[in-house]
Amino acid sequence: MKLYIYSDLFIQPHLEDKVSAIYHYSESLEFPQVKKELVVFIFSDIYRNYSREARDLINKKVDEFSEFNNVLLLSDLNQTSSVISFLSDYSNYDFTLGYFAQMPFKKKTLHNIASCILNFVRHEGSGAIKCYFIDLDNTLIPGVWEENQDEIVRDYASPKNGNYHSLLSYVKKQSSYGAQIIVISKNESVSIESALSFIDPFWNSWVTSIDAGWNAKHVRIQILVNKMNININDCVFIDDNPIEIQSVKDELRMQNAMLFNGSFSSLMQQLQILGLSNSGKGNFIKERRNQYRNLLGDDNQKKDKSINVNYSYKLWHNNKDHYDRVIELSSKTNQFNLNKELLKKDSFYEYSLYTWDCRTDFGYLGVIGYAIISSKSELINFVMSCRALGFSLETEVFNRLIKEVNIRSVLFDKTEKNRVAETFINELKKSHKLKIIDKTTIENIE
Repeated sequence: MKLYIYSDLFIQPHLEDKVSAIYHYSESLEFPQVKKELVVFIFSDIYRNYSREARDLINKKVDEFSEFNNVLLLSDLNQTSSVISFLSDYSNYDFTLGYFAQMPFKKKTLHNIASCILNFVRHEGSGAIKCYFIDLDNTLIPGVWEENQDEIVRDYASPKNGNYHSLLSYVKKQSSYGAQIIVISKNESVSIESALSFIDPFWNSWVTSIDAGWNAKHVRIQILVNKMNININDCVFIDDNPIEIQSVKDELRMQNAMLFNGSFSSLMQQLQILGLSNSGKGNFIKERRNQYRNLLGDDNQKKDKSINVNYSYKLWHNNKDHYDRVIELSSKTNQFNLNKELLKKDSFYEYSLYTWDCRTDFGYLGVIGYAIISSKSELINFVMSCRALGFSLETEVFNRLIKEVNIRSVLFDKTEKNRVAETFINELKKSHKLKIIDKTTIENIE
């Protein structure tokens, strides 16, 4: 269906960059007849001061088109209950623009009008948004659960975290409209469930599924939509990591990948501009959610695949300026940490310390990893922040260290939280002739 926008306001020059449509302007309310199309009427009474006769004419015109088309009326006239009252507030207008036909709307009002139209178009074409894929760390919660749990628990209720509370409320509301909510996070399931239980003890009532793991998110989302048999652009993906957002856009051609930068209002503006807010449309059906839960199960992971992103890094040896950052990483990093041990500054004099940073097209990540190597060429620890995982940087750095330091053995302490590190260790066994030493075994012998 084509989209037609009919108005007694000269709206086309102000709206066409936001909404692609066939525009027709007529102060006499004479509009071309169409059938089986999408028609939007935009009328304003602020300057017109419509008479009863004019109001009746508009009502008749809208009813006439509604018989053969899907119609949306944006107006400040008192119409039937099916009409959306939109333009009645004087604050929507910029009176300095003069004559009403020159479309004296403020930019914010234009965005709202465009959002309303785009919501109408997508709902008539595809229905309500069917699924929201939403990240956990720095998205649903203000921090990384595995690294900042104590701070999150202590400060979550603080007013400074209102944006995260607003996002949570929004997601729960979308669930009540019938959208499926899938939390997709690079964490273990137990960790994700722990975080969700903290922010909402009843999270299971609105979360359809948890997708946990370290695979690239575009791979995981593709698997999920295939299982659910839904269109990728009937879904929305919300994440704080611009690398994940771009990979989903590039690999899946997903239009609705939204970056959450800690501002709920900015996210809502993105969603509204693209017409992606369900706004009460859609119906919650418990049986449908249960069906999706059965379809998804717990085996969403496939063979690892990295994100395709341009990056560069620099490797340092015994850089004292990095000691504080290394101590911080040793304290907070759990997932990619071969041997979790809190370091102190005097620890660095016993070993060789290698550190590295990372820069991508999306910005500088800072110092994000370190390796500690003994005088006997034993890798005591290899640690990297989760924000830099997913595009093979850890493999490149390790391969470089293998060549430069001639590492012969690796110390590894397996825990419930560092399974991603275990996966990395298993890959090392295949690609390098390394002796993997179980730290637990050494401690038992001692």
